[in-house]
Amino acid sequence: MTSGILRDLLRRRVPQILGVYLAAGWAVLEFTEFLVTRYVLSPHLTDFAMLAWALLIPSALVLAYFHGGPGADRWTKIEKIGVPVNLAVAGLILLIAFAGKELGAATESITVEDETGETVERIVPKREFRKSLASFYFDNVSGDTALDWLQYGTTIALQSDLAQDLFLDVRNAGETRQRLEEEGFADGLRVPLPLKRETAERVHVGHFLAGQVSQDAGQLVVTTYLYETRRAKLIEERAFSGDDLFGLVDEMSVQLRRDLGVPTQAIEEAKDLPVSELLTTSIPAYRSYVDAARASIAADDYEVMLAHLEQAVAQDPQFAEAHFHLFGLYFNLNRMEEAQSALQAGMQFIYRLPERDQFELKTVYYWAVRQEPDRALTAAGMYAELYPQDIQAHLLLSQLYTAGGDRARAIAALERVLELDPGRIDVLLRIGGLYEAGGEFEVALGYYERYAAESPNDPGTFITLGNLRSLRGEHEAAQHEFEKALIVDPNNVVAMTRLADVDRDLGRFEGALRGYDEALAASVTAEQRAGVYDAYKLYYERRGQPSRAIDYMQRRWAEMEKYAGPFNTLQEKLQSLDTYVAAGLVEAAKDTLASIATQLSPPHDVLLPLGQLDVYLDLEEPDSVEAALEGVDRFIEALGLEAARPTYVFAQGRMLEMRGDCAEAIVSYRRTLELWPSGLEPHVDIGRCYRKLGQFAEAEAELTRYLEVRPYDPLALYEIALVYADRGDREQALEHLGLALDVWRDADPGYEPAREARQKLGELSLAP
Repeated sequence: MTSGILRDLLRRRVPQILGVYLAAGWAVLEFTEFLVTRYVLSPHLTDFAMLAWALLIPSALVLAYFHGGPGADRWTKIEKIGVPVNLAVAGLILLIAFAGKELGAATESITVEDETGETVERIVPKREFRKSLASFYFDNVSGDTALDWLQYGTTIALQSDLAQDLFLDVRNAGETRQRLEEEGFADGLRVPLPLKRETAERVHVGHFLAGQVSQDAGQLVVTTYLYETRRAKLIEERAFSGDDLFGLVDEMSVQLRRDLGVPTQAIEEAKDLPVSELLTTSIPAYRSYVDAARASIAADDYEVMLAHLEQAVAQDPQFAEAHFHLFGLYFNLNRMEEAQSALQAGMQFIYRLPERDQFELKTVYYWAVRQEPDRALTAAGMYAELYPQDIQAHLLLSQLYTAGGDRARAIAALERVLELDPGRIDVLLRIGGLYEAGGEFEVALGYYERYAAESPNDPGTFITLGNLRSLRGEHEAAQHEFEKALIVDPNNVVAMTRLADVDRDLGRFEGALRGYDEALAASVTAEQRAGVYDAYKLYYERRGQPSRAIDYMQRRWAEMEKYAGPFNTLQEKLQSLDTYVAAGLVEAAKDTLASIATQLSPPHDVLLPLGQLDVYLDLEEPDSVEAALEGVDRFIEALGLEAARPTYVFAQGRMLEMRGDCAEAIVSYRRTLELWPSGLEPHVDIGRCYRKLGQFAEAEAELTRYLEVRPYDPLALYEIALVYADRGDREQALEHLGLALDVWRDADPGYEPAREARQKLGELSLAP
């Protein structure tokens, strides 16, 4: 029987026709693969053709059987039903299998406008076809410590080379540093494979790269290991050897892109400069640059980094990347002339950098140096459009939008980061912070709770939730959150400090001081100590002891110099001068301001009006405030810092109030709250103005709103006592004056608000 069926199939030439069908299908597959590679089409086309080829085999068999024999044939009922059914089923399966998948070109043309206004048209890969990769530092397995620098040097050079390819989204080793640091691998070396896989999975990349460096017969040997993230499956192991580091990196880059499945045509046609042209042709200069990076990874040692970077640019004056890093260091150290020189040198050779780095540096250049925020935003926007998968581009956009006061767009940019990498859960905190700043506390809480669900063992989760509870006046709930943070991390200095802040806000002042003392004793870093000193400063300001607050303010400045650098410390000083004025040390405030003026060279002298405003508001000199406001407005416009506009509008209100125009002052204070919805302090100023206008009910409502959140703020207690006194409610006035003076019981003898409160208490006590 079997032989009869076989003879029948042979007579009808079914095997021959099926063979022709399979051969033709194979040819179509090969041609499709050629088209995909040659014209950078969707690789799904090959899968589509292969599946369609397989699914239509039943139709090929039916047609061969009924029409393969000699002589004329008629269409049978089996064919009339079977072939359409097969076609319909095949179409349905293909539709399901490739629904939502791009079957056209793997690239698209986009048109963008650069920072000079020129229209640029570019061909970029579609999102679906970009490859994602996490890169880890390589390990030295040679036993020769002279090769240790190559553990970083090889990886950094490879990352620079790969950054040229638009088809790749490479997460460099610096982006995974925090996770590795948490697990005790701060230097990023000798990381176990399971931790690499977990880290790569957290940043949601499809592959990760590890490697080793060694030596054989005087030749450098670099072995790379490309893994699929989900299964930690080794995809390719490659070995490269030679005596030219940069030459090896160029080889590695091309091979890695092939192994990742980047289309051959895209590799051949893409801009691919030798890595030595992107960095430096001088190995000694590159070695110095890498040593600076190692100093940063090991301890953020500015002086060591600076020495190595200066040596790098001395060895190769055309080393653009080193010039730009040098600019950043000089800038942070407030060595502005040297920063300008480094920047100019870097801009002269910016073409040597990968395009992504060019966009980032142009953004910084236009914003911080040229003070052209619109151009900076354009450069960052172009970066995000050309590299839509690059998380750094969207983070940069978010920073600019936040600085510009555009919270909605800043949030949208961060949401885009989450779309690209759901593992970037730290972004949830940023989004929550923006909603919190906008007064949308419930929405902010939702984001914080999402972060808490993803990272239940992070003490920062509870600290963030506690801060929000505190801002809403939910002090006991805030205390509970801070206590939970300390359960997770008993030595968490921030949680200790915030727990003490709750005691301060609830009038438990002795407990607050004990808490600050404990936090200071637990502090091991300059940043931790600076945070605690700031809490002491605010505590003593609340108690009416600005003379003691000054001591802690100056200690904070000294610690900031160590970790934040001189430039950031100067900015901090400019916004703290009112503490000198409150202590009656007006000349000290003015001398400090004059000293800062000598340290801020153009264009950063636009910051000076912030300090002037701080001083003259406390001195209540409206004409001087008005002059300073003009400078503050220039500062905001120069840097596009609309986020600072509430400070400007509030100061306008204070100036109007000083001049006796409380009605208009209230308008400014209300506008401040519109721009700063999470703000509390303007309610006190609005209440004071309503009292001066004789609108006591409105004054009481505003001050009560503030005191519900900060019940032991003596200035607000004093203001509401004056409201009660002015409307004849002597009992309430005395009660609130008593509370204020209890807070101020150890106030400095010359502290004016406490002196006025005591005087008012005397007047009310003597009144019949």
